[in-house]
Amino acid sequence: MQRFQNFIKEIPVQNQAFTIKRKNWIRYLNPKEPTISSIIERIFDGEESIEISRADLFACLDKHDIPHFIIMTIMWGYIKGMRGTHFEQITESDNFNELVRLLSGVKKDAITNWDEHYESVKKIPGLGLSTYSKFLYFLDKEVQGYKPLILDLRIIAVLRDNRYKAFNDLEKITYLSAVEMYPLYLQKMQELSSSLGVRPDNLEMFLFSFGNNLKVEK
Repeated sequence: MQRFQNFIKEIPVQNQAFTIKRKNWIRYLNPKEPTISSIIERIFDGEESIEISRADLFACLDKHDIPHFIIMTIMWGYIKGMRGTHFEQITESDNFNELVRLLSGVKKDAITNWDEHYESVKKIPGLGLSTYSKFLYFLDKEVQGYKPLILDLRIIAVLRDNRYKAFNDLEKITYLSAVEMYPLYLQKMQELSSSLGVRPDNLEMFLFSFGNNLKVEK
């Protein structure tokens, strides 16, 4: 990993952006959920496509509320819409209100007990760690003393491949065990980023984009 240090440091993480097309989101316009429909329409603001970057999401709560932030983050993470009925489940009124409550709490205070916190997250249908870790990352409140980072299937695959010695403790991670191991993932990412002199999210984006596509010496 040391030989990629300069490259990791220069990755323009905040500029990572995706083009979101309205045609992929109009199926979620639902008169039974007018709040969600209104947010979607406000985000597009009459445009057929928009571009959302990481920087936009970090700045989102300076201009908008938590519900707007949730939908905008989901769009960034799932540019063509979520699989199956996950979006409809998450945005069902009671579920969405609970998610807003949880994230409003995170916005105010760091998460000191991850296991206890995630017990509430698990009660929201359609919501998994891949999505929830995106919310945490952009809210930028610590989880058990560590900076939150995105942990999705692609990064889990890199960790399981065990290409990088710094992540030996995570080689047995699976999507099912990822919730339990999330604090350990944050700890290892913090330790390695500190030793390399890079930002933790630069390291996360490196693993996501290049982690399993580089030949390295084990």
